[in-house]
Amino acid sequence: MKYLLDADWIIHLLAGRKDVAARIHHLEPADIAISLVTIAEVYEEAFTYANPEAHLHTFRQFVSNFQLLNLNLPIMEQFAEIRAYLRRRMPYRILCNEV
Repeated sequence: MKYLLDADWIIHLLAGRKDVAARIHHLEPADIAISLVTIAEVYEEAFTYANPEAHLHTFRQFVSNFQLLNLNLPIMEQFAEIRAYLRRRMPYRILCNEV
């Protein structure tokens, strides 16, 4: 895995944003992973729509192309350490993932 997609990127991609698609489509699916936290965030977003099943179906098809990153305590601790480091050194708008 070289790349970890987050929820915003996936949601923008599934919504048809060409700029996001251009960045992702040149990558090899084997180099991309999606975390279980991201899966939950995208599911949550799908349930806000009038027809969540359609969105869930599309997302399930999309996610089947990538490896899922299982989480454990050491991974979550590393995540927290990196995020705290970034929060101390980067403006909020950059950290909050402007696509």
